[in-house]
Amino acid sequence: MMRLTRRHVMQGGAAALPGLALPGVLRGQARAAQVSLLLDGIGPGTDPDRLESTVATFLSAGLPVTCVADLVALTALEAGGRQLCDLLARLALRDPGLFDLALPIGKLPRTERYFQLRRAGQLREAVVRAFRDGPAGDRAFPVVTLIDRGEDPNIDHTAFRGAGFRIHLRAADGPVSMVVAGRGELVGTGGLWTALDAPGLPTRLAQALSGGGDLLLSLSLEGAADPVARASEVAALLAASNAAGRIHMASPAQLRLYQGRPLPIDLALLVEAGTTLEEDDAILAFVRELAGQGVPLTLTGQAETYGELPGTVLFCAPAAASPTLPPPACQRDGDLPAPGGADPVAVHVGSAPAVWPVQGIDPDGRLRLTPRQLSAPGLDGVLDLSPLEDHVILIRPEDVAQPVRRTQIVQRLVDAALSGEAYFHTIPGLAAHLVETEPVLARLWSVRRRKVTDPLRPPSPDAAARSGLLADARLAWTYIERFTDARTGMCAGTVRGGSMMVINREATLWDLASQLHGIRAAHELGLIGRDDARDRIRLLVANLPIGEVEGARLPPAMFRTDTGSVVAPGFDVCDAGRFLIALDHVVEAGLLDRTAAEAVVAGWDLAVALPEGRPRSHLQGRWIDTTQSHCTPYSRRGMAAWGFTLVSPYPGLAGGTQSDRDIAFLYDVAAIGQVGIEPVLLEIIELGADRDSALIAEVLFDAQLDWWETTGQFKCASEAPLNFPPWFSYQGLRLGHLGDAAWVVRGLGGAAQYDTPEFRAKAELLSTKSAYLWGAVRAHDWCDRLLEVMRDRTRIEGLGFSVGVFTRTMEAMRDYTDLNTNGVILTAIGHALRHA
Repeated sequence: MMRLTRRHVMQGGAAALPGLALPGVLRGQARAAQVSLLLDGIGPGTDPDRLESTVATFLSAGLPVTCVADLVALTALEAGGRQLCDLLARLALRDPGLFDLALPIGKLPRTERYFQLRRAGQLREAVVRAFRDGPAGDRAFPVVTLIDRGEDPNIDHTAFRGAGFRIHLRAADGPVSMVVAGRGELVGTGGLWTALDAPGLPTRLAQALSGGGDLLLSLSLEGAADPVARASEVAALLAASNAAGRIHMASPAQLRLYQGRPLPIDLALLVEAGTTLEEDDAILAFVRELAGQGVPLTLTGQAETYGELPGTVLFCAPAAASPTLPPPACQRDGDLPAPGGADPVAVHVGSAPAVWPVQGIDPDGRLRLTPRQLSAPGLDGVLDLSPLEDHVILIRPEDVAQPVRRTQIVQRLVDAALSGEAYFHTIPGLAAHLVETEPVLARLWSVRRRKVTDPLRPPSPDAAARSGLLADARLAWTYIERFTDARTGMCAGTVRGGSMMVINREATLWDLASQLHGIRAAHELGLIGRDDARDRIRLLVANLPIGEVEGARLPPAMFRTDTGSVVAPGFDVCDAGRFLIALDHVVEAGLLDRTAAEAVVAGWDLAVALPEGRPRSHLQGRWIDTTQSHCTPYSRRGMAAWGFTLVSPYPGLAGGTQSDRDIAFLYDVAAIGQVGIEPVLLEIIELGADRDSALIAEVLFDAQLDWWETTGQFKCASEAPLNFPPWFSYQGLRLGHLGDAAWVVRGLGGAAQYDTPEFRAKAELLSTKSAYLWGAVRAHDWCDRLLEVMRDRTRIEGLGFSVGVFTRTMEAMRDYTDLNTNGVILTAIGHALRHA
């Protein structure tokens, strides 16, 4: 059993319980098998009278029964399910020890965890719609059981815990397994799942009951011609076994309650500010007494109103009216809206208590909670709450106005915390406990918050900044001017300076694209004349190497820039896509005739590499589909200008809310792998931002800025060459992870020795070109400081800019520069000054 210290209990330390197998029997039933009866198939087509008669057959025999009702369908506007919902409410209120309810999970639009969290919220909303206005409008009962019928694989029971569902039963015939896992969820599978009118059911049931094992008996009413008659047969078999002591009947909720250890209440206290000086005094006295003993709580209002308070107090305040103030951690519905854009507050709490509380992720991707009123006057009623449910308890000034009453309430709550009867949370703490941080959702929440605290502002360099950028551009241009071959017009790929200069005259189409962009930017910035730029581009285009791949004419994967000879045979479709973007740009800039550019494209058999719009590269002697690549969206937009249509690597989501679609997109990005600053920022400055590239850039920027704010260290991840084996690395952010685990550094080729903590520490780099890309798209102090680092440490006079700065030593990759770095820097500076 997990050992909880006093401090752990007081701070809500039940965030994760180890898996616990249920005892074989309930207390007092040493030899009895546990049997739970489910009546499934209840929906819009169910006849209320027949259902009531069927249920009565079991209840009259003293047999607990759980009805599995599709409340989502029943509460749809066109379903006409009010009569059936009211019947279910009356049954639950009349026989609370025998009658229980469960909901089917149903088919999900996608199976990632966020969409399970969303479905959980929809199911909870359906419960509220079904019962808040009927016979149970003034008296709630727990609805905490879900049925997984197997419509989707990999259902995560912890996701549904976020909306208060603690019991998850998976439809599957066979031996019964019941475990308590996650944050206290009862997860069951196995049993007998069939139709109520299935042929031979009485015989199968009798055999199951005689076997002595536990049994989940799920019987579907759907299509049953005479459900009452068959229910009578089943009830007789169950009642006889129950009377003989061979079985013990219990609902799934009872199984969870009686599994051998008390089930603590998950509880958050929301203390409401007063409206008079006397009320504020009473509230402050209550908060200081309770929080002073280590109990977490949440107080409405602004922190500066109350002075110094214990560290267990958080605030649920109105959204900041000033964009200079960060948004609150949680917000009451009806408080001031956030200034512009999507609401940056991830957790919303209802403005008034409700009998049927809303709980779960809403259509905008926020967690919604509803408070309950503090129970009636007697102290025993203060925590007279169902341990099967989560609770946000609203404490108002009138509840604690009398000192004696206030002291009694404080003592009752402290005793509950110390005894383990309740786990106390702040509102944000309860939110984290319920949602169990889903990384992709956490990133969307963080980006929304960042839009308020650090809104996107385009660069607006003053005269001094413009002068500094032009000086940087001149140095970057030095590389292209110095190392371009006079005969071919193509520039060397990398150069190692120092006493023994090494010029590597090998390059790729990606490198040549950077050269074309660099020439265009140099002309735009006035570093070279128009005729010089045109001559350079024409010479390069005239000498583009061509190779043959299985009979198709395509540019080689790598070639020499002085002779055009093939270094690495094959074809890289991503490199080709970027080259076509650059080719189109120099045409649009008037630096190359359209006919000459079209002749280049016509000379390539590109269609061979794009079967059915799916890009593929030829590597190591075979074609490889590269659709699932972060380069594909970039290439897709660029190739469209030349008449080629590529499929998207992102499945996306049909329908849903904008938040749902954004989350689906982020999952698609995460599924491909780590994402770096290239090519997304290249896409933004070369082609303009679309919704997808803008969202990825926002996530990257937020993650980098958060790392800087948290650790004081820079992150600026991108693919880059290295000056040691394996000579190239891929660095980026994994959207499906948080913290240090989200950042990836991998060596070219994926060998084991290049995927170790030691290699990552040695190779992690702040990319110089990426720093200039950020400076070209955002005005921010972080961007300015990063550029200061690069100017201070990566300038190599007479050569260009070093590839980057190693994060471990904060020293530049000494005397090592390349075409891509300098070409991208030129492009970024050109963009920044052109759009300033």
